This record gives sequence, structure tokens and C-alpha cells, in this order.
Amino acid sequence: MLITEDVPKGGDERAIWAYGVKEGYFIGLIKTFTINDNPERYLHDICMCNRETGEIFYNGLGYIYLELVKFVKEEAELISGIDKWLYVLKNMSKMDKIPSYLRKPIFEKLFQVAEYSKMSKEDKKMYDISLKRKWDNQNVLDYARKEGIDEGKRVVALEMKKRGLDIQLIAEITGLSEQEVESL
Repeated sequence: MLITEDVPKGGDERAIWAYGVKEGYFIGLIKTFTINDNPERYLHDICMCNRETGEIFYNGLGYIYLELVKFVKEEAELISGIDKWLYVLKNMSKMDKIPSYLRKPIFEKLFQVAEYSKMSKEDKKMYDISLKRKWDNQNVLDYARKEGIDEGKRVVALEMKKRGLDIQLIAEITGLSEQEVESL
């Protein structure tokens, strides 16, 4: 689907490879089996190739397989971002809180999603309702604040107009349009 969205609609379908289709990857997290016998190799970057010749068929679509069972680094050994991601994906079910070295927005979001996914159906429903109420209240406050500011601008503009200031100057100072100032 992602590839077909990049291809222009209409025209010759056989010319799909002539377009600048963005590179795409499938990422599979493998937990229960291994791809090969190498116990240290947990990341596999695989491309499409012709089975008969072994030649790469298409570079625009790749497959990355992560064998979490083979990722054996401990918390103190984590160096790169991929190390941290793999460690979290493998050990998240054992973690009761987010470790300090993962205090980054992306990992915090991951933990929030994980917390939500652990909730019962009823708790999710209650949580969703509370979020909707929170967002509704915030929207009401934002609207009231905007209306209050707009009303304040109109009051100030009217006072300036009564004192004989130029309409264009009033509009520039208050941010109202000249038509709004004239209609006051």
C-alpha cells in the first residue's frame, strides 16, 4: 500500500519502476525462532533477489529481521540507539518503570502505549472517556480565551476609534482588520 501510494495514478502500469518510489522496509521482530546458526547475529538486512541468479531484483524494498532471542546485551552494555531499542523491546514486559537512560520522548511514548495496551477493556474505555473530557475542556478554555482576547481587542479598538485615531493604525495595533474596526 505504501508503495502504490507513491506511484502516480493513471498511465501505463508497467512503468511503475520508472517513478521515484521511496524506499520501504518491513521490520519483523522474531521472538520464537532463529534465522540461522550464528548466535551473535541478531539483525538481518534482507533484500529482494532473483532466486535463479542471486542478483538483487529491487533495492526499493527491504526486510529487516530482528531476532530478539539472540540480543543478549545487558543494561550496562547498551551503547547505540538500536541497542536501547532492542533491549526495551526484549525486556519491556519485565520493566515496572522506564529506566533513566531511556528518558527521551520517543521511549516515554512507547511506555505510555504499553501501559495503555495492558489495561482491561473497561479501563481503556474509562481512560478514553477521561481523555475526551480533558480535550473537550481544554478546547472550551482555548475558545473562551480566544473569544476573550478578541473581545478585548474590540473594546480597545472602539476606545481608540472614539479618540479619533486612524483606522489603519488601530487595525495594525489590535490585529483586527480595517473592516472590523470600521464596523465598531
